[in-house]
Amino acid sequence: MIYIIEVSHNNIITVWSKEKAQIMDVPYVFEKCSVADLIDNFFCDDRKRAEEAYPIIKDLPEDTMLYRADYLLPDGELTTEPIDEWEAYKAFLENDLESCLIFESTEEAEEAIKNDSLWEWGGFGEGFKARKKLIEELKR
Repeated sequence: MIYIIEVSHNNIITVWSKEKAQIMDVPYVFEKCSVADLIDNFFCDDRKRAEEAYPIIKDLPEDTMLYRADYLLPDGELTTEPIDEWEAYKAFLENDLESCLIFESTEEAEEAIKNDSLWEWGGFGEGFKARKKLIEELKR
């Protein structure tokens, strides 16, 4: 189970949990395909049009893998550098928040609760409020 603490820009704290597979089921956060698949699926085998749209593929072999992660890279940018899929989803979760804490297991969340210094943030005790909400989420 993954536990998420979200703090919005106006300090609203939300705590929720889901299985990792459920989080990673959101479409368009991470994409991976070969140059050949990109050309075939989006440009009807027209490599020239594909290269105009995505100059990165010029001179790349068709079996080269391409990665897209709009929350890690500029929107729509492709790279040949491998991207960890879970890192792309964590960036998606953290998007447009003041703060986001992600605990990747129940054990990690339980250990974090014991660490007082982790919760000493926010001018009005927001950190300790977040810890209390995480404790409640763990009991569900």
